[in-house]
Amino acid sequence: MSKDLAKDKKTIVQGSILDVARSRRMKPEDVLAEADVVVMLDTSYSMGGSKTRQAEQALKDIQRTFPGRVILIEFSSIATFRWNGLPLWMYDNTMTGKAIEKALEFKGLGMKFYFISDGVPSDGDLALDWAKKLNEPITTIFIGHERDTRGQAFLRRLSAVAGGQTIDHVEVKKLAQTVTKLLTEGK
Repeated sequence: MSKDLAKDKKTIVQGSILDVARSRRMKPEDVLAEADVVVMLDTSYSMGGSKTRQAEQALKDIQRTFPGRVILIEFSSIATFRWNGLPLWMYDNTMTGKAIEKALEFKGLGMKFYFISDGVPSDGDLALDWAKKLNEPITTIFIGHERDTRGQAFLRRLSAVAGGQTIDHVEVKKLAQTVTKLLTEGK
């Protein structure tokens, strides 16, 4: 975790774990104790282009609205905590299991888990196994093309295995509104 903290200090999003820690003169680890939301964001190749900019803006808006509450895990071929609130956009495979495995660090802490992706993973069955190990509800949010029935079907399976809910299709530009509504309604 400390290795991830060191590389996150260049650009810091308002409301991110690092931003709140700096403004309160606290250690980032102490701010984590107040966090109650884990967002797992797909940063694979298929998320390129305008989706990248829109998803990044949505994450900034969410963190600004809920300062210090959001833990960001970006995933592609690996999964990484992004304490500064800004994804690096790895543009590689979609290894969803890596994100859920990383989220296990917050198992049993009363977190809300949100999984945002635009497609079919490279490791679908492994992701479902990790979701069973997490044993916490995961809300999946599909931001891919509405005709991508395979991507939507996988996210439905993932949320069903995890005992969560599925948001079948959200335009990326409405992502912040969707997550904000879920958080304010307590879902």
